[in-house]
Amino acid sequence: MQALENKVAVVTGGGSGIGEGIARAAAAAGMRVAVADIDLDSAQAVADSIGEQAMACSVDVSDLASVEALRDAV
Repeated sequence: MQALENKVAVVTGGGSGIGEGIARAAAAAGMRVAVADIDLDSAQAVADSIGEQAMACSVDVSDLASVEALRDAV
């Protein structure tokens, strides 16, 4: 299996539920994580609990401009 350390995971829906679990697992595997969610407060709470290898981002996946802004931020 290819090493994931220092790779970047962009996890949409990362503020809760399955997305949060994926974000936490990616961080535990050594990845840097962009926790993206329509609810920025939830994304920030998850990113804060993961630590400095995570950042919170606001995204509405139904809005192309929002997705492009996420791409540019990461």
